[in-house]
Amino acid sequence: RVLFRSPQVFMYASMALGLVCATPGLNIFLNDRDTYFREAASGFSKPAYYLGSILASQVRIFITAMTFTAAFHIVPRLYVPFWPLFLPMYLNALCSYALGGIAAMHFDASTAPLVSYLAVIFAGCLSGFIKFPMFMKYLSYEFYNSALLQRVFVVPYDYIYNTTSDLYGWPEFAGAFGLCVGVMLAYFAFFHLVAFILMVALHRDKQR
Repeated sequence: RVLFRSPQVFMYASMALGLVCATPGLNIFLNDRDTYFREAASGFSKPAYYLGSILASQVRIFITAMTFTAAFHIVPRLYVPFWPLFLPMYLNALCSYALGGIAAMHFDASTAPLVSYLAVIFAGCLSGFIKFPMFMKYLSYEFYNSALLQRVFVVPYDYIYNTTSDLYGWPEFAGAFGLCVGVMLAYFAFFHLVAFILMVALHRDKQR
């Protein structure tokens, strides 16, 4: 059997997709900040504006994740079907986009891209491959993304590959797939909640 070095592949893929998908979060909230200030000052609903911005970006996030997954699927000629591989990539894109939104709310246009990219790269470093303490890995959405990739990428083909899940702490029990999906969706919601709170709490003088 072949020793497939999945942890390295998952970490670099997660970082690459995260860097791509943090940009829409930056662009939407940085470029539309003045529009938000005008609408907030006019009495428009702040939650409605924020939810509208998120929904408007979903098509772009979906297409970006699909394009990245297609390249990731075709170039190495993977055994795994496309759609099971797309789900972890799409969830990763959602979380990275939300993380970019947090940076856009707190930092200015010259600093936010650097902060968001560093945050995405650091989250990727906690995917399981590098020997950080386990409690730090559990705090990163990329850890659960790598666990999902391991479930759909390697585990069904363990007659081909020597799997390495036990070396990196990825959950392997029966409900691990659903747990990882739920945790990543929870991170997506939590990041957006933080971004919304920052949007409302900061620059209050411009929202009146």
